[in-house]
Amino acid sequence: MDYSQAFVAIACGVVMVVGLIGTILPFFPGMILMWVSFSLYAGITQFEIIRYDHIFLVTIMIFGTFALDYASRYWGGHKFNASKWGLIGAVIGGLIGSLFGWKIAMIIGPFIGAVVGEVYSGRDGVFKISFKNYSLIGFVGGTIVKLTVGVSILGIYVFNLLEYYY
Repeated sequence: MDYSQAFVAIACGVVMVVGLIGTILPFFPGMILMWVSFSLYAGITQFEIIRYDHIFLVTIMIFGTFALDYASRYWGGHKFNASKWGLIGAVIGGLIGSLFGWKIAMIIGPFIGAVVGEVYSGRDGVFKISFKNYSLIGFVGGTIVKLTVGVSILGIYVFNLLEYYY
């Protein structure tokens, strides 16, 4: 391994670690950053070290993480007796809110969407502390899933580097 390959490997590894840390922060696109770094390193090395099947596996893992993140929020809403319209409103509010920035996406968007959905369904008397906590429980569950998948992706990266060079 020459110095340029070592520099690229270390730089992509550092970006992946930053992405892993970013999975904990709600406003930071950690999983996307890890995928870009993983794919960039594969492309730079002409898929010699990280092959196409690894890119496919990591892509499936990341899409699964996003799906499980939304599912955990949905489960959290059901746990605290939110209506179907409240859950749909929270998801739509989160998607629309994500277009405007991290504060709106993580706090205001889903909350306003849930309120509108609950009022639309006629359940405007359900706004108690326990209903507001479903978002927090879903967020924690989604963060645990993202962190686990992020560690797995970093492990795949390190394993491929060690397997190729040693």
